[in-house]
Amino acid sequence: MAGDQNKSSEQGSTSRNLAYGIMIPTMFGACVVVGCLLGYWLDVKLGSSPWLTLLGLILGLAAGIREILRMLKRMGDK
Repeated sequence: MAGDQNKSSEQGSTSRNLAYGIMIPTMFGACVVVGCLLGYWLDVKLGSSPWLTLLGLILGLAAGIREILRMLKRMGDK
């Protein structure tokens, strides 16, 4: 019985790590893409090309890094 619980715990840990391994780069990419798209949309509306796209890129990178750090902290807590 103890072996079954240990095996189940290992599978749960592996699944959780796999989920984080997929979620972290996806979240980072989404933050960058959303930032760039919002900046580009504002550039088109305001005619300030390429400045708001660059600002959106920088803000998207910052948001992506922040989210990665938050996820890594949650992983460390568990």
